[in-house]
Amino acid sequence: TAVTVFYDPKFEPMVKAADDALQNAIKAFRGGVKLSDIGRVIQTTIGKYGFRPISNLTGHSIERYSIHAGKSVPNVPVLAAGKANEGEVFAIEPFVTLPDAAGSVTNMLPAQIYRYIKSKGVKNDESKKVLDDIYTRFSTLPFAPRWLEDKFPRETAKRAMLDLTHNKCVGGYPVLVEETRRPVAQSEHTVLVGRDDCTVLTTE
Repeated sequence: TAVTVFYDPKFEPMVKAADDALQNAIKAFRGGVKLSDIGRVIQTTIGKYGFRPISNLTGHSIERYSIHAGKSVPNVPVLAAGKANEGEVFAIEPFVTLPDAAGSVTNMLPAQIYRYIKSKGVKNDESKKVLDDIYTRFSTLPFAPRWLEDKFPRETAKRAMLDLTHNKCVGGYPVLVEETRRPVAQSEHTVLVGRDDCTVLTTE
């Protein structure tokens, strides 16, 4: 799940728009619903607050050891988005920005979150040990390099991550920023799709 914390009261309406878009999307989620219709609900809700959604960020289906599986939950209505089927699990993630923003995000380095890709190509013994630990603890799920420091000295982990990234054994998720550097609010829940509704899995 995800929430947005704001320190300036002027951003409270943006956070409210994201939260309400999420709740309305949850109400509309059920087996057989078109994912483009979910995008329409999100866009319409955000628009009523005078903001705009981030069009190139989406929610997504989730499978075992695959956080971002095959289907996307758009924040705007798009063609050929597919349908949600009963029994599937989805993360719904409305992203909201200001009306004068570009309404899309771009990549910015450096990456802070990584994932395991493969084992072949590693020659350094130190790197092999770190990679084995990554796969044992996280498999293909995302991880932060700082989490390795409870098993390895910081400099060892840093050297290994540079080597593993160079050999494409791990891949980074780039930091995303709004193209015009406008603020963005996000709200997120994960749901299990039922026949006539859905169940929120990410509750307190």
